Amino acid sequence: MDIGIYMKNCIRCGKALPKANDWLCKECKEHIKSIDKTIKKFHKLSDKERENIVKMSSEEFLDYCKKDFFELTNEEYDVYAVKSYNENKEKSNDQYNCSICNNKLYVQDLIWDNEKNIFVVDHRQCECRKVRISLQLIKKSGLERTIRDYTFDKFTTKEKWQKEIKEKALDFVENGIKQEKWFMLSGNSGSGKSHCCTAIVRELLYKAIPCRYMVWDSEITELNAIVNDPIFATRMNELKKIDVLYIDDLFKPVSLNIKPTQGELKRAKDIIDYRYRNKLTTIISTEISIEDICAIDEAIGGRIYEMCKDYYIHISGTDKNYRLR
Repeated sequence: MDIGIYMKNCIRCGKALPKANDWLCKECKEHIKSIDKTIKKFHKLSDKERENIVKMSSEEFLDYCKKDFFELTNEEYDVYAVKSYNENKEKSNDQYNCSICNNKLYVQDLIWDNEKNIFVVDHRQCECRKVRISLQLIKKSGLERTIRDYTFDKFTTKEKWQKEIKEKALDFVENGIKQEKWFMLSGNSGSGKSHCCTAIVRELLYKAIPCRYMVWDSEITELNAIVNDPIFATRMNELKKIDVLYIDDLFKPVSLNIKPTQGELKRAKDIIDYRYRNKLTTIISTEISIEDICAIDEAIGGRIYEMCKDYYIHISGTDKNYRLR
């Protein structure tokens, strides 16, 4: 029974084979033996010629060698195999298609070895790996939907104070993160604080930096409800130890008459103090000023100000709410 393992025809010319376990007919075997195995040895080529070989596709390389696939020497086949590997396309598992590695996550490079006088193969991770990690991080961050709309390009800069916020945020992404600084925007609701902070997180995620989004009020309420549960420590560690934590609406709702509960203050101290001592990047938006935070708890306010004083803007004035325009 033929199960497809043995060839019935010559793989070069298609002629019927007398033996099922042969690959080539007699004439083709003689032809392969008689041809010059290598048109020109690779070590005899100039650097420019070898550079051109590296740039060739698999089909272009076969044309260059003036041979069929099965006529290639071992040296030629190694080069052909690298090109075939890189050209082979695989299905993407995350809807991101990479034209460099064709969704394999790895690329093979041909590098000329002057000592051995041959092409050697170097395996490297494709740059798209960082993008794919970022896509996973975006899903885990809690900002998957918001991040599509809250970009720096879409941040309104019609007025001077808006331009100042955007410039400060872009500088933070470029320089502040490297200096282990924090970023904070405080002030009126609807002034673009969340938009700007989310745009910062977006840029960091696309650099494959793990980020976590925390809506202060809802997250603290959930934590206070499970304080005696074993999962509490796990949830707190996620907030304390993530590379970048974005706290949205810190201490909301708070006014002169409504103060944070003791439980809320304790969670804030634990999170802020840990991240302060370990120099972990923290991004904060809040409707109250740093002075108000210091009035609530001087230790918390002092640590936040020390870390974000170079990247802190308070938005004041009753005309800054763009949701009402």
